[in-house]
Amino acid sequence: MTWSTPWPNDVAASDDLQPIFSADTLYMPSRSGVLAFALDTGDEHAVFSNPDYSFTGLTTHGADVILTARGQRGTTRYAIWAVNGSSGDTHWTFDLGENPPMTAGGIVDDNQPMWLAHSATDGLRVVRFKSAADNKSYKLLVDVVNWDTGQSAGQKTNPLNLDTIILTAPEWTIWKNDTMWMVINYQLMAFDFAQSKFVYQWP
Repeated sequence: MTWSTPWPNDVAASDDLQPIFSADTLYMPSRSGVLAFALDTGDEHAVFSNPDYSFTGLTTHGADVILTARGQRGTTRYAIWAVNGSSGDTHWTFDLGENPPMTAGGIVDDNQPMWLAHSATDGLRVVRFKSAADNKSYKLLVDVVNWDTGQSAGQKTNPLNLDTIILTAPEWTIWKNDTMWMVINYQLMAFDFAQSKFVYQWP
């Protein structure tokens, strides 16, 4: 064993815990911030703390730790934060309002899209599944968030050609290069982000 450390009091041991790695550091989101552990020594330090939010890990990019932030005071709101892993300074935030992260197989409300995020070379892809009051005009909304500025290159809208009364989020998603494969409402679908269109749907 290279090193071990007592379990941090501020970190909940649950299925929602999503530690993330950089080349030399393990980042562990806590109830109100992020802890960092050096991979070679196990040395621990708090990257930052903000009691108004709880955090889950998404990925790392360059010097930044990319996190989902959930507001814990007043109306629940969500955002994606890029935080410098050394200084703890917030590089940028991307606001997602009251739209929650995707719950696999969860029902998507008409006025509250669910989203997921995926790291790519051209930016952080934020994909939202949007329901519709007419039970047919379902949409996939895509933002590519610039790694340096946190700004979207412009949201793109693609129809979700599904014949269903209730839209549910995908049961699972898996990525192959620029293509996201998913099972949604009992259909296997593939969306190619390079072409900005669906390239497979069965049945």
